[in-house]
Amino acid sequence: MINTKQVADRRTLRFENMHEILADAESLASQPCHLLGNWSLGQIFHHLSLPMVCCVQGFGDAKLALPMRVVGRLIKKQSLAKGFPAGVRFPKPLVPAFTPKPCSTEEGLAALREAIALLSTTDVRHPSPLFGAMTVADWEQMHLRHAELHLSFAVPEGE
Repeated sequence: MINTKQVADRRTLRFENMHEILADAESLASQPCHLLGNWSLGQIFHHLSLPMVCCVQGFGDAKLALPMRVVGRLIKKQSLAKGFPAGVRFPKPLVPAFTPKPCSTEEGLAALREAIALLSTTDVRHPSPLFGAMTVADWEQMHLRHAELHLSFAVPEGE
């Protein structure tokens, strides 16, 4: 198991909109890549799709203890602006909902495409189990920063 806090040579990414996430994912899927973390490219894509779908459809039983929710609210603004650090583990209650199952690159990319399309169909957004109530704009920033983190572990060969 790779300690992703210590991974060097990740890509530096900064997405401005959801279309840039999808363009990067499609580019990665179309070429050989070196993966620096623990997940396949399909798993990365699928993982990115999960909170996109949940923010529209709800998070089900995913609940966090009060101390974790307080910390989440305290770091929300900085996280949405600057991004997420590598190597942070999911809080245990979120592990089942957000750990991607093994899947092909094509399956993961299809899930990501569907999730991004879903986000464009409605302004309904459910509260984050970690960050609490968020606007549509806040959720978009969360998805952009989240994608920057995970897609940075996929480096096209020759780059």
